[in-house]
Amino acid sequence: LNDGPARTGKSRGNMEKALACALNRAGSRQFFARATRESMNATILHDFEREVLPPAWRPKGAVEGRTKYVCPNGSE
Repeated sequence: LNDGPARTGKSRGNMEKALACALNRAGSRQFFARATRESMNATILHDFEREVLPPAWRPKGAVEGRTKYVCPNGSE
């Protein structure tokens, strides 16, 4: 758990770490949670796609229907 003011990088750090773990451990699974799916769509998933995922891995289409991201090594 992280605590602190808004827009200070708490979620970004967690997303960077999750991606690093996924890339270092083939076939592993990472998990993000928020109170509601709407909150997840509006914050975490948009930031994950725009700021953390490499451009070549960014899926096309709306975030709302996305349930997972798959790395080249099979991690999710």
